[in-house]
Amino acid sequence: MDLSDSEAKRILVAIGEITAVLRNRCVELRCLPEVKNADSAVEIMSGQSGPVLESYLDLELHGEDGLSWIFDAWLTEDPWTIDASLNRQAREEQVIRRKCHKSR
Repeated sequence: MDLSDSEAKRILVAIGEITAVLRNRCVELRCLPEVKNADSAVEIMSGQSGPVLESYLDLELHGEDGLSWIFDAWLTEDPWTIDASLNRQAREEQVIRRKCHKSR
């Protein structure tokens, strides 16, 4: 799949915007009394069908509970496929609350 310079630039801008949104959301969430810690990351990983944009926001709550929002996107013929999930972990037991898979 060939990308033009303008398409590549749009992708890099989008990655920067996602990174800023997650970082800012972590700062806001750390101020909540029930949140012990918040962390986020955006990475480009090598997947089976090419590069994958992986991002997440993890919340560690007081009382050993946690929440994770995971967002993965990769280029396909559609041109994008997106997986997102919201996971809750309660005392070493992980429960997937909501999962979404979308091709665009």
